[in-house]
Amino acid sequence: FAEVYMNNEQEPFLINFGFKNSVEAVVEGITGIIAEGYASLYGIKDLEGEIQAKGSFRDILDSWGRQKSPMLLYHHGKDRILGAAPIGWALEIKPDEKGLYVKTFIPRDPTPPFQDNIEEKTKRWNQIYQGIKSRAIRGFSVGGMYQHVRNVLTKWSTTELSITPTPALPEAEFYFGTKAISMMYPYDTQYDNISKVEKPMM
Repeated sequence: FAEVYMNNEQEPFLINFGFKNSVEAVVEGITGIIAEGYASLYGIKDLEGEIQAKGSFRDILDSWGRQKSPMLLYHHGKDRILGAAPIGWALEIKPDEKGLYVKTFIPRDPTPPFQDNIEEKTKRWNQIYQGIKSRAIRGFSVGGMYQHVRNVLTKWSTTELSITPTPALPEAEFYFGTKAISMMYPYDTQYDNISKVEKPMM
């Protein structure tokens, strides 16, 4: 649902966009969040003074994107408790003329289950999941190996994708539900293939 105001009225009316749940979804029987948006944009200087050259992600589908289920990390694997444990995986990766657009899935429960420090890690997982769900945590960030000329990044050869509370590029935010539809250019706005996505073997 979305609140819409007409003619400066104070009371909104609701429009149903047809989503049963605009935040959580089920992928291969697993409940979680589909978060999508531009993980990076061309031509914008980030907080570290770096700029992505147009086309710098052109080969990403031949490296990171060739993995069956490219991993999604939290804050580049630097979290004190979770470390480099994946918090999800990429459903789609699409470089386009604006930057790198990704669709990701974050399970509500640890997938696969933790094998050590289970209580502490599960508690931290739940904190992060709720932060993502509320969009208190809403940044995307890419990391890995790249070529550059001074502060201009010209080519990524391998990479990892993270959700982070402090993205180097503030514009790299994810969305879900109806907001994601407006960000999906030139994406198809339907989720017809979600049921075909396989959970990663980790």
